[in-house]
Formats: sequence, structure tokens, C-alpha cells
Amino acid sequence: MPSGRSDATSWKDHAGNLWLFGGSAITGSSSFTPAPVNDLWKYTPSTNSWSWQSGVNAASLPAVRGTQGVASTFNVPSGRTNAVAWPDAAGTLWLWGGLASNTDTLNDVWSVVPQ
Repeated sequence: MPSGRSDATSWKDHAGNLWLFGGSAITGSSSFTPAPVNDLWKYTPSTNSWSWQSGVNAASLPAVRGTQGVASTFNVPSGRTNAVAWPDAAGTLWLWGGLASNTDTLNDVWSVVPQ
């Protein structure tokens, strides 16, 4: 189950599942000061359960980028708050921008193909 947080990004996929990414949370590595996290969670209403999908339970981590345009389970966006997200017609989930831990405005685009 995800930790409590503010300013997270969420969206609903075509199957009716809720997805939750990032936001500002208190983690063991953030000394009780909320900071941006990069974890991705899926809530399935039919089973009333959360499942972790990606990311780490640590604050202010940088992005892990591979080759642009090449999908990899190792690629992970940086921790952020206030990002924008939406699913496209094919079911791919898209994430854009947000704010980094130092309040820098981010201008990157990430995609997730739900499994």
C-alpha cells in the first residue's frame, strides 16, 4: 500500500484501475521532511488491493533513463509532484512534467504500458 502523500498524480486506465505516481511523502530517507517520490502504484477496485509497479520508497531520486524511444523496465522517472498524466486510446499511460525536489520545473515525458 502506498504511503500517505500530497500532490501526487493519478489517472484511471481503461480497465477501471486507479494509478498513482509520485507526490510528496515522508520516507525513511527524508528525515521526516516531505520530499518528491517516484513510486508507481495500481489500485484494483475489483480486488480492493494496491500493487507496487515501479520506483523506490526513497525521496528525491534522479531519473533512470535508457535509450530514448526504447522501452525498459529499468527506466524510472525522477521523484516529482504536480505532474500531469493521462491514458491514450491504446491504454498507454503518459506522464509529463511536474516539480522536482528543488522546485525545478520538469519538462519530460514518460510512458507506461500496463501489464
